[in-house]
Amino acid sequence: IVTEAMTNAARHSSAAHCQVQLCVAGGLRCTVVDDGTGINGASTTGIGLSSMAERAEELGGSAYVVPTAGGGTTVVAELPLVHRD
Repeated sequence: IVTEAMTNAARHSSAAHCQVQLCVAGGLRCTVVDDGTGINGASTTGIGLSSMAERAEELGGSAYVVPTAGGGTTVVAELPLVHRD
């Protein structure tokens, strides 16, 4: 999911920077923020975007894409953590 978000930023957004954050707190939250041209409503149905959501759902989580204030795009994936004994 993170790789797809970064690939989309490089390929489609003219982003100069891309920041990846990982947070573990009851689950794994992956956030990818770029400073590119942003995303519009027509762009939210691409193959890459839908595959990120499908991958997250397969793992019992979710993923979504939103415009970043001031330009750019934010991709968030929230995934459960499974503990094995």
